Amino acid sequence: MDVAFLRRSYGLGERDFRRAKLAAADLRGACLASIDLRQADLEAALLAGVNLRHADLRDANLACADLRRANLANADILGTNLSRSDLRSTNLAAVDLAGANLYGAVVNSETKLPHACNPDAIPLYKLIAEAAYPGADLAGVSLVDLQAAYVTLERASLQQAHLPRAQMEFSRFHQANCRELHCVSARLIRSYFVEADCQAANFRGANLCGADFRGANLVGADLSHADLLGARFDGAYLKGIRVHGANLVGITGAAALELARMR
Repeated sequence: MDVAFLRRSYGLGERDFRRAKLAAADLRGACLASIDLRQADLEAALLAGVNLRHADLRDANLACADLRRANLANADILGTNLSRSDLRSTNLAAVDLAGANLYGAVVNSETKLPHACNPDAIPLYKLIAEAAYPGADLAGVSLVDLQAAYVTLERASLQQAHLPRAQMEFSRFHQANCRELHCVSARLIRSYFVEADCQAANFRGANLCGADFRGANLVGADLSHADLLGARFDGAYLKGIRVHGANLVGITGAAALELARMR
């Protein structure tokens, strides 16, 4: 479909563009609110700054699309392929992520992710590995089964974030706000929580082999049944920490004996 035809038709009131062929189309800055693009092909399309509020994107292909600064608030993306799309500074407020393919999608601290989602409704959510989002505001987000190894979230806000079963091996949370972070059964092997605030965080059953908690605030944190093989706790604050059933073999630091006594 010709981009000029779409723009002209939309301007005349047409909203139904189902199954449109728009791969690599340049629609930057267009106002396409409430458009129907079900099953449309928008692979690698240039959609930066596009207004897609209330758009129907079900089963559409937006793989590798540039959606920077686009507004997708209240859009329907059930079955939408957003794999490897650029979602930096994108507005995804009130968007139900269930059923969308977000493998390798890139976000940043300005991406407005949906809050207060039903955690059980969130699909396998994979962010690109080795991404860096220092200072990102992810407070309260719910991302079940997140796969994002080697991610840098230094000084980020993850307060009350819900990340059960996350696979974030070798990730960096240096000085991050992880208060009441929910990471039950997560894989955080050799992750770096140095000087992070993990007060009342829930790491129950998590794999934290080789994790580094030097100087971290773990007051009231739950590490019950976690695998802490070789983890470091030098200078960590441990008042009220729970480690019942945890593997404490090889833990190091002045707190090692204290942890063993709490077990």
